[in-house]
Amino acid sequence: MKFLSGVYVMGIDRMSNGGKRRHAWLLAGASTLLLAACGEQSAQVVPPPAVEATAPAVDGNAAVDPAQQAAQVLLQQRFDALVTAWPQQLAKLDAGIAGWKAALARAGAGDAAADAAWQAQEKATRAVAADMAAWQQEPATTERVAALEEAAASLSKQLGNYQAATRDIDAYLRAREQARKVAQAWEQLARQQLAMGDAGRKELAALQQKDQGLFALRRFAEAARVQQQLAAFYQARLDAGGAVLQARADAVAARDRWQAVATRSGQVPAAAKALQHWQAGDGEALQGELASAVERYRQAGEAWGQARHDGLVKIATPDTVQLAGGTVRIGDLSGRGQRDEKPVHSVTLPAFAMAVTEATFTQFDAYVELTGAPAPVDGGWGRGAQPVINIPLAQAEAYARWLSARTGQAWRLPTEAEWEYAARAGGDKDYGSSDDIVGRAHCEGCSEWGNKSTRKVASYAANAYGIHDLSGNVWEWTASCHTETYAVPQSDKAGESCGQYVLRGGSWSDLPTALRVSNRTAAAVGDSNNRIGFRLVREITAGN
Repeated sequence: MKFLSGVYVMGIDRMSNGGKRRHAWLLAGASTLLLAACGEQSAQVVPPPAVEATAPAVDGNAAVDPAQQAAQVLLQQRFDALVTAWPQQLAKLDAGIAGWKAALARAGAGDAAADAAWQAQEKATRAVAADMAAWQQEPATTERVAALEEAAASLSKQLGNYQAATRDIDAYLRAREQARKVAQAWEQLARQQLAMGDAGRKELAALQQKDQGLFALRRFAEAARVQQQLAAFYQARLDAGGAVLQARADAVAARDRWQAVATRSGQVPAAAKALQHWQAGDGEALQGELASAVERYRQAGEAWGQARHDGLVKIATPDTVQLAGGTVRIGDLSGRGQRDEKPVHSVTLPAFAMAVTEATFTQFDAYVELTGAPAPVDGGWGRGAQPVINIPLAQAEAYARWLSARTGQAWRLPTEAEWEYAARAGGDKDYGSSDDIVGRAHCEGCSEWGNKSTRKVASYAANAYGIHDLSGNVWEWTASCHTETYAVPQSDKAGESCGQYVLRGGSWSDLPTALRVSNRTAAAVGDSNNRIGFRLVREITAGN
């Protein structure tokens, strides 16, 4: 303001001849324009004071100094250039004011000061345009040129002020739009059972109140920064709210997977902790404690995940019957067996627990679900309680190792001595306690279901030890290497490595003779088909 006032006074002092009043009027208009642009609504256009100028006398007979004449020519050229450029500068200022007014209108901030500035500028522009031809006919003086240069600099500064104000307003509008969009996203999120919390609401109210005050004062650069703060405020809560919803969705998915396992098994694994974490997460989300809510939902998901895991492990774990062991005779006790069933010999076995049934698809599929192991095909015969088939030895052993790791118990395939001991159930006949298997097992010739497909485990009565399907249904892998004779050490330990392993028990497509408890056959390590399955044993240890 002081600078422009100085320009005005200086113009009065320096200008001479007939152009003095016009230049003083122009500078007064420019000063008023910037005052109005800066928000001083009391600024008004003041007509220039009446100033009488006396032109110096010129002696027509005096000699003309060439140097002075050349200087005067240069001065006149400068003056003419300034006068010629003046309309362009005014046009630029007009454009700057128009842009500023348009920005004010977009921001909804038009006022009387802007209108007054515009009217003053129009009046000054018209005055200069009307007198332009006359100005160019007047002699140039150093004072007049200096005054016009300072006035041009003033117009340029005003233009810069308007342009800077326009940029501030546009920056404010962009920041406000960004804040609006983020706020809308937050509101949508908040409607999904999330709240801001008391602290957040107070912080938001303070920012909004500050922005309203700055807007009223036309401090658009500061107001833009406040809008950026508002956008950051909402974005932070949007990010936090998104994390809450994601954690909640993850927990829901974990709960659904757990519930599916509970439904499938008919038993509901314990998940009380999961529910507690879930309810706490809901409460904290509604109170705006979003970080805590995320952690609570995460804990709920983990708890449901653990319950699901425990449920699947429980499904995969077979029921067992504990056998006392001791010294027993095994082999071709009836004398009707093949050469590889001889000689009859005694073995001493420690106590162990044997699975009540062959491993089922239900059990093996639980293992597959938790580990991602290859799922065996069922041949269209169904899964569930059907004995698992198409299982090579390595997969059966991998299942046993996994079950051991999850339960803390020692699970493995039985040796063939353990298998025969369990199948005999204390008897010495071909089928343990009987020489007749018809109607008591699943094989070709044993029942009407024979030679068609497998049957659900435990479809026939258990033997004297309470174990089902040791005869028929599917051949069962053992941990013992196959030999041409049955001469084995009395310990008959498992874990040997060999090319072929012993299969026991016969299958759904075999005749009754293949189901004799002493009958032995062999399969290569990688063999698998719809007649081969397995069952597990669990070692008995202290406290287990």
